[in-house]
Amino acid sequence: MTNTPETLEASIRAGISNISHLDVHDLSDGCGEKFGIVCVSESFNGVSLLERHRIVHNSIEKHMKTIHAIELKTWTPKQFEKKKLAQ
Repeated sequence: MTNTPETLEASIRAGISNISHLDVHDLSDGCGEKFGIVCVSESFNGVSLLERHRIVHNSIEKHMKTIHAIELKTWTPKQFEKKKLAQ
């Protein structure tokens, strides 16, 4: 099974509630082994960064056997707004 941004996005949306922004992009030039993920959810409020990453990892667990690397950014909506304003 080849991983695509669309398959990962579907798995993340199925595994995490209250997502207000999700961006999944292939960083591997199309081979499906390295992805960048930005996930913004109310569910991350009061949750440590490590636990947020675990939540995302758990949602894409079935894909991880064929993924070499992922770059995760997991933010609350408030954090996301601050990041957007800083750019």
